[in-house]
Amino acid sequence: VELSQRCIKSISQLESQSLSDVEKLCKYFLQMLIKQHSNIKIDQTLDESLWAVSTILLEAVKCNSSEDQLRTFLSEHFVSKDIAAVLVDTYIQHKELMLKHVETGGISAWEIISLDWRIDFAIRSKQGGRDNTPVYLLELKVLDRGLPRIIDMTANEEELQDLIAKIQDAVKQTDRTIFRLSEV
Repeated sequence: VELSQRCIKSISQLESQSLSDVEKLCKYFLQMLIKQHSNIKIDQTLDESLWAVSTILLEAVKCNSSEDQLRTFLSEHFVSKDIAAVLVDTYIQHKELMLKHVETGGISAWEIISLDWRIDFAIRSKQGGRDNTPVYLLELKVLDRGLPRIIDMTANEEELQDLIAKIQDAVKQTDRTIFRLSEV
């Protein structure tokens, strides 16, 4: 997990907090994430620690970290065993809830299940002349947040070639981005 300097500094400040403050921050974070409000009041002096708790828990959920991976991460960042235990317990107890909330917020990526297609020919009437134009009928089946969806599209040959070119460009751009990130 790649963390900003601010986050690393915030994690180190967790050590200056009491266990009850860390537990309070975890409860506050969960209430704000799920309900968008909290009945827990936190002091402004805990803002950096709240930043750290939020980042740790969200990154762990985003990466689908195991309990051991989270413990290792926390020990590598010199978080005491007691505070780490509070964070890990919060993560383990509420992992599924946080994951569901994170998955349903923002933009989710669809998982492509299948693509079916067929070609039909559009034939014009006598008055308009004869024109055997191919028309492609596409049926894209995707999984959107666990729910199957079907997207039907029609395209002529030029539109289909445009779509293919755009997909190839997206693949090339993604490959370039991944390559640049792997060099860092």
